[in-house]
Amino acid sequence: MRTKCKHNDRVIFITGTDTGVGKTVLTAFWVRYLHECGHNAIAIKPISTGDRTDAQLLLRAQSETLSLDTINPYHFPLPAAPLLAAKAAGSTIRVKRVLDHIRRLRTKFEAVLVEGVGGLLVPITHTLTVRDVIRRLKCHVVIVAPNKLGVINHVLLTVEALQKARPLTTTVVLMHPPVQDPVTIHNPVLLQKLLRDIPVLQMPYLGSDLTNLDSILHNDDACKKVLADLTKRVTLTTGSFKEEEWGRKT
Repeated sequence: MRTKCKHNDRVIFITGTDTGVGKTVLTAFWVRYLHECGHNAIAIKPISTGDRTDAQLLLRAQSETLSLDTINPYHFPLPAAPLLAAKAAGSTIRVKRVLDHIRRLRTKFEAVLVEGVGGLLVPITHTLTVRDVIRRLKCHVVIVAPNKLGVINHVLLTVEALQKARPLTTTVVLMHPPVQDPVTIHNPVLLQKLLRDIPVLQMPYLGSDLTNLDSILHNDDACKKVLADLTKRVTLTTGSFKEEEWGRKT
């Protein structure tokens, strides 16, 4: 029996310790996993700068059931912080519009995965950051970080800064590199000890070719386990994977 979600429970914000840490990859695989489990879920990236590659991956992950502009209503060509990118385009970002967009979607879907832009304190306007969006949404938060030298400091700083936003729950996901070295292999255990009640999950390296998300999910039990753990953290009950069904799809 599925747990009935409150509106706030329907929003999961995926932020990161920096830009380019794997937020989009995690979000794309998670929304695909939720679809295969029978959940009416969507993934969006309200603000993007530079190219639109991230939003396009989310579009493919959802079989193009949403328009690109629904997934990514604010896009600016300059690859910079949203405040600077919007200014270069002669525009400004209206945070109320971003919040209203997310709130409309959360009334229509069982879960809305919201991928942030850059890190937690990236400026969206002169007075508001990504953290302010999270604080106003009062939602679940997933912090994505690359498992590399320096990640312990980056994660602890992000968790400390996030506390002011008062998220419903916080989960950390470490994205593994192609090859782990003797230093990074110990990061998850140490982080879990330092963070205590905040779960630290480990996503295996999923390769550089993400053209077939279903095939990767089908063949990577470790990836599915992380996504199942994430889903349980936000009160959604996962369905079970039937290998024969995956075999027909991939």
